[in-house]
Amino acid sequence: MARIRLTEKRVIPPFALELPAFYSLIRNVATSGKDGWSSLKESSDWNGNLTLAQAIDCLEQGWLDAPAIQDVTIPNAPNFIPDIDYNYDVTGNSLDVATYLTGIPEHWFAPEQVNRPSDNIVRLSIEVGGSWKISADELRNRGQAVIALINSLELSGLSVELVLISSWISRAGIVNTMLLPVKRAGQPLDMNRLQFMLINPAFYRRCIFAVHEHIQNKSLNECNSFTRTYTLPGYTHINHAEGLHETLEGAMNWARYFGLGIVAATPALV
Repeated sequence: MARIRLTEKRVIPPFALELPAFYSLIRNVATSGKDGWSSLKESSDWNGNLTLAQAIDCLEQGWLDAPAIQDVTIPNAPNFIPDIDYNYDVTGNSLDVATYLTGIPEHWFAPEQVNRPSDNIVRLSIEVGGSWKISADELRNRGQAVIALINSLELSGLSVELVLISSWISRAGIVNTMLLPVKRAGQPLDMNRLQFMLINPAFYRRCIFAVHEHIQNKSLNECNSFTRTYTLPGYTHINHAEGLHETLEGAMNWARYFGLGIVAATPALV
């Protein structure tokens, strides 16, 4: 069935919520939300097998019983930035046999440890959204790949700043956009919290739904909201459909090429 095209009749300016305000808003829905709201529906694999109250606990304390991540870095990918340079000369501590056989005198080489710049910042904005048809496994695979992408970029000498975006349009044509800063440049990865936000379907289908329903004061079914793309200026953007794969391998392959593209676009690192 063709996607319904909705006309924008009123665009609310994007609003940013720091994490404490985000928690407070969701907690309000957990205690005063209305019957029939999607954020309060019965738990299932589709919404992470957590109630909204349990999801709030995971946000505030971290997902304490989160499953181990299979790949915290992108597997089978070359280092985005090499850690060692090799100086070739007529003397050295290692012989380059291939160069020696060509007759080039500078066939000895010595490795030199290189300090890579640590103040290069890459700003990522990641959309949280999608249709009800997207499976929980697809969300989990995408989330793990994004975590591996962030960790790999930081190991490569980049400092990642991360903002999550949820933008939606109602059947009435009203557009809302929420910006959620979750990692500043230079901050370490809060793995338990990041795992919940990016891997567990409860973050989107409990917490983000709660924000939508609170703002519109009605259930998602009543307002017929659809995910909408919003690109944050100055950020490398990942829309809600990117990285979705039925297998973890497919999601990791996407992360590998996406990460290499980021590094190639960073002149100081190539």
